[in-house]
Amino acid sequence: PIKGFSFNVIKEFWSFSIHMLGTSTLNVVFNNLYTILLGRFYPFQQVGYYTQANKLSETVNAASQQILMSGTYPLLVQIQHDTERLTRVFRRLTKSVSLLVFPLIAVLIAIAKPFIIVLISEKWLFSVVLFQLLLLANFFGALYSLNVSVLNARGESKRTFRLELMKKTLIIISVVFCFSYGIKIMLLGYVFACFMAYFLSMVFIKRSLNHYFRHQFADILPNIGVSIFLAILAAAFGLLPLSNILMVTVQILSVGISYLLIVRFFYKETFYQALHFIQEKIAQISGFYK
Repeated sequence: PIKGFSFNVIKEFWSFSIHMLGTSTLNVVFNNLYTILLGRFYPFQQVGYYTQANKLSETVNAASQQILMSGTYPLLVQIQHDTERLTRVFRRLTKSVSLLVFPLIAVLIAIAKPFIIVLISEKWLFSVVLFQLLLLANFFGALYSLNVSVLNARGESKRTFRLELMKKTLIIISVVFCFSYGIKIMLLGYVFACFMAYFLSMVFIKRSLNHYFRHQFADILPNIGVSIFLAILAAAFGLLPLSNILMVTVQILSVGISYLLIVRFFYKETFYQALHFIQEKIAQISGFYK
């Protein structure tokens, strides 16, 4: 560090960083919007149900995005000017992320009731529907973050700021129209706003990479199908006359085995890439302890 201050440096980065700052500020303001509204206008008990459901949902979202998205942004920045290669990498990431996240969220929606009873007891049953709605709202959350990362890697932070403004506007509209109908309807409006925001991000990706909608949908539709199948399978096992803890165990095991078989036989390249990655990590850990 030196005793100097350069406005030229600020000027150079201003056009990019000011929009990133705007996006971050919007996210901070809106992250607690529903908690504030519910705390002000709804019974305290319902605020508690929402808080518990939101805590669980955010744990799932944070874990999935952290595991799947970490390290992708530097890679995208390195190839930001090679549109053809960036598009290939982006499509591969979209397929991999959706193959991991979609089934996770779909299955959690299907097993939400016994899962919550086992995890935090039966007195939180009202949180089940709220938890399901919040999970559904973030079904495309990881892919939305991926789209935003691609745009930012291309230096298009102005577009991502506009996208966030559109998303927040949709959320406000949903709150205005749904607020008086209760917390469940309000969260349904939130689901609609999040889905629309993801589709808007696809529009921005098309403009930036010239990546056609049919290709974007083709990358995720098969994985949506897999997710629906696994969710139905989990729900079917939920009909068995078992205790909640045994039911959750059976559901997770059956879905996990089915998922591995599907990936093994229908997504062979992804399966062997994941297997190679796991083997490398095991070797690194073994070498560390030696």
